[in-house]
Amino acid sequence: MPAQANVKERAVYFHRFDVLWTPTVLILDAQGKERTRIEGYLPNFEFRACLELGLARIAFMHKQWSEAERRYADVAERYPNTSPAPQAIYWKGASRYKATSDHSALSQVASELKEKYPDDLWTLKASVWSEPAAGDASDEKLSEEMIDETLKQSFPASDPPSWTLGRERRRPSSGTENPPKTGETQTSAVKTKDKAGI
Repeated sequence: MPAQANVKERAVYFHRFDVLWTPTVLILDAQGKERTRIEGYLPNFEFRACLELGLARIAFMHKQWSEAERRYADVAERYPNTSPAPQAIYWKGASRYKATSDHSALSQVASELKEKYPDDLWTLKASVWSEPAAGDASDEKLSEEMIDETLKQSFPASDPPSWTLGRERRRPSSGTENPPKTGETQTSAVKTKDKAGI
C-alpha cells in the first residue's frame, strides 16, 4: 500500500526512518520493517525496476524462496537495461540455492552475469561462484606445491608444526626429497634477520 509524506507536514516520519534526503522511498514488509531504501531521483523505468526489486527482497527476507526467485527473474527479464538487473540475477541464483542447496545455481548465475554485465559490481560479487577454468586448476596446484616447499624449507621434517600436518598427509613424500638440516634452517633464518637489520 503506497503512502506519501511531506517532510514539513510529517517530520516525525522522517525521524523515525532516519531519512536525511529527498526523495526517499522506503519499501516495508507487512510488519513495517524496512527492506529496501531508494534515495534520490530515478527515471520511471529505473524506478519501477527498483520497486519490483524491493518486493522481491521482501519475499527473500521472509524465506519465500520460490516467490523471491520468480520476482527477481521477472526484474531481470523485464528490465535488462537498468541498474537493478544484475542485482536481480544475483539474488535470483541465491534464491534458487537457498531453496535447493544446489551449488550449480550459483555457478550458472556467475556465468550469466559475466556474459551480460562483465563490468558490474554484482558480477564481481558472483565471481567467487565461477567454475575454475582448466588453466586455473593447474595454477592452483602449482601454488600449493610452492607453499609445501616453503614449509619444508622453514621447518625440520622431524618436527613439523601441527598446522602443516594436513598438507603433509595430502601430498605423500616420494622418498627422494632431502629436507634441510635443522642447523641449516636456523642459519638461514639468522642471515635473513641480519639483512633486515633486526
